[in-house]
Amino acid sequence: GAERDLDQSQKNLGTGVESASTFKDMAYGGSAKVTWRQGIHQLLAGTDFDRGEHTSNSITGREQEINKWAAFANDSIVISRFTLTPGIRYDYTSTNGDFASPSLGATYKLGDHTIMRAYAARGFSIPPLGQTFGIGIGNPDLKVEKVWSYQAGVESTVLKYLWLKTTLFRHDISDVLAREVVAGNKITVNKGKQRRQGVEAEAKTVPFYHTSLAAGFAFVDAEDLDTGKTISGIPRYTYDIGLHYDDDAIGRGALTGHYIWWNADPIVIGGSTITGKYSAFVWDLNLSKKLYTQDAVAVEAFFTAHNLFNGAQYHYGFFQNPGRWLEGGVRFKF
Repeated sequence: GAERDLDQSQKNLGTGVESASTFKDMAYGGSAKVTWRQGIHQLLAGTDFDRGEHTSNSITGREQEINKWAAFANDSIVISRFTLTPGIRYDYTSTNGDFASPSLGATYKLGDHTIMRAYAARGFSIPPLGQTFGIGIGNPDLKVEKVWSYQAGVESTVLKYLWLKTTLFRHDISDVLAREVVAGNKITVNKGKQRRQGVEAEAKTVPFYHTSLAAGFAFVDAEDLDTGKTISGIPRYTYDIGLHYDDDAIGRGALTGHYIWWNADPIVIGGSTITGKYSAFVWDLNLSKKLYTQDAVAVEAFFTAHNLFNGAQYHYGFFQNPGRWLEGGVRFKF
């Protein structure tokens, strides 16, 4: 399980009254899976269970909980260069209804160096307990946000020293979790339809003197299908850059940079204008060295510098990203 306590002073967006709010979250769960292989089939079946509790003076009854369980199954059918993967999943939530999610994936090996992929699936997003039970801002009739997702792409090593992967995607979203003013309070409702579509591209070089380069890019076009307008506040561009070093004799290291262009409009709360800041990459440095390894036992020293250059990259000013922070230690694996 994991527990988080947060004490903060915040404004109730419905009343504009300054108040001290306390939050306490606790969650735990488990899962079980079983696989079976016979001929061209490889069947996977399983179940998940999760329970969450939220205690706060800002929600109805001061304490609310959510119980979730799911059952799922899929089959990978391999016929020569072609693989077909049908699947089904059923989810139950104690707060926002249940949901069935069919899926179908396929891959085809186009020669020895190229794989073509396609995938379609139905999915959902569960609203946070605060949006369902928050005092003055909660909506107990809130349902899950639904999505049909489609993807197609190619992965290839046809270029001698380079691995490439490109994916086109489209997400059609309904019962969108949107904010709306009701009886003077801004609450979350299921309203409208959206479409988010775009492209992802990744590249990585083969190691040269134990060193490789990696890069990734994603573009997302988010459209409100009811108004035809571009939706703000959803990342439009994302960039990733990495320099990786891996030598058993010396150790491993990685310098990685991540950037998001949020496309966020300023918002006004209590007469104050709140904006985001995303003018720089956020860089992380990861170093590790194996100290001992034998059979199933390994000991490794590690050091990580998060946000190495203290970059700012956040959606809105009241949720700023952490500045530079460091951690290090020894990992034991057995």
